[in-house]
Amino acid sequence: MEWLAPAVALLGALISAACALLAWGLSRRGQRAEAHERINQRYDRLMEFRASHPKVLALGFRWLPENFNRIYGQAGSEDQDWVLYYTYVELVLGFCNASAYAARCGALDEVGFEQHYKPLMKLLLTEHQPIMADLLQGGSCYVSPFVSDFWNALEADGWNWAERHAALKSGEPPNKAMQADRPAAGR
Repeated sequence: MEWLAPAVALLGALISAACALLAWGLSRRGQRAEAHERINQRYDRLMEFRASHPKVLALGFRWLPENFNRIYGQAGSEDQDWVLYYTYVELVLGFCNASAYAARCGALDEVGFEQHYKPLMKLLLTEHQPIMADLLQGGSCYVSPFVSDFWNALEADGWNWAERHAALKSGEPPNKAMQADRPAAGR
């Protein structure tokens, strides 16, 4: 019977470890659900803004670097449209930053990020490629490293932001315009 006390202690330790592991898993799931909810709230706010100001998409296709002067100068009423557009781009960046950060730190599961958030980020950044290219030019300290790294990684994988933006601008539906041409196997 001398073995009974160590066996009970070992069994207690195993049960405690199993309970701790279960609690950790449940906590992790809760954190992921909370991260999804926070990011989805950002996306909802972005969509509400876009619904209230539908011209932001058209403005995205007309962006020129000189428009920064119009945003900060606001000499006329059209300049206020550029302020609205810039506000929308800020919302896009906020959503993309939150998504990329949550994915990098493990607050989003890989499948959820790859199949939901990454395509949304890709579409939003492609829609606004001209201003994004301006903001990222020269290693901008304005755009977070999370968004910058996302942009650069896709570009390194062959995603051509300007080409895909031009496809959207030409009127191709997003589901077609967002499909990058892939070289055939063996080429």
